[in-house]
Amino acid sequence: MARNLLSRDFYGGTLPSLAVTGLTLSESCYPPALKMPRHQHEPAYFSLVLQGSYSEKLGIKGSTREGRPHAALFHPQGESHAVIFHAAPVHILRVELGPQWLDRMSLFDRIPDAPLSQGNDHVMSLARRLYREFQHRDRWSTFAIEGLTLELMAELGRAATASPKNRKPSSWIQTVREQLEAVHAEFPTLEELATQAGVHPVHLSREFRKQFGVTPSEFLRRRRIEQASEQLAHSDRSLCEIALEAGFYDQSHFTNAFKRQMGMTPTAYRALFYFHQ
Repeated sequence: MARNLLSRDFYGGTLPSLAVTGLTLSESCYPPALKMPRHQHEPAYFSLVLQGSYSEKLGIKGSTREGRPHAALFHPQGESHAVIFHAAPVHILRVELGPQWLDRMSLFDRIPDAPLSQGNDHVMSLARRLYREFQHRDRWSTFAIEGLTLELMAELGRAATASPKNRKPSSWIQTVREQLEAVHAEFPTLEELATQAGVHPVHLSREFRKQFGVTPSEFLRRRRIEQASEQLAHSDRSLCEIALEAGFYDQSHFTNAFKRQMGMTPTAYRALFYFHQ
């Protein structure tokens, strides 16, 4: 039987929370390789994955989804799931939606009754801005937090209404994605990926962009930046070491690419997200 978790009652180490006009924001940190048994959450909420990654096994026909850095995951009321955290510590900002927010959402559209996730560049930017408002509050933060939460819910709503075809990629293109996600040092060429998939490189590039919204090279660059952000947040290694390990030819190249994707320099990112173990 799933354990029932009430508002602000979550597994893991939960840091101080903030209540803002019907929203409750809380920050949680989880150790690597933690396995949570199946449990159920009473409030509707969404999670912003700030660092680390994990896999969820959902109550809907045993389906699974992945929590990746800077993705937003919506959890409907009463959702049941089990969670396995991956090799690095996981850092999450959780935003619970009170009754007045659920009523407000229902005026525009049906409240999602299934888990949703979204991780495009806009969501990544919103997640970082919301976390900065949560960390460094002033008299305008209430307005900012409300606005950012509305934008995130809009992005998740768009994900809910996306066509099934775009949410269910074919097996060969999913295999290509998994290969890119597993890359650590040697970066494959488009021709190499196409040969392994048994398709023409142009067809691979076109289908990959159609399914995932970016080209294979852009996807790989994002993964390299995500891996580097993990090191920035959870280690004291130098920027040069992190840059070279992530596949950038020097620190300047790394800094420019990181700023384009994350909206801040690696140094600023480390200052905001570094978590002392």
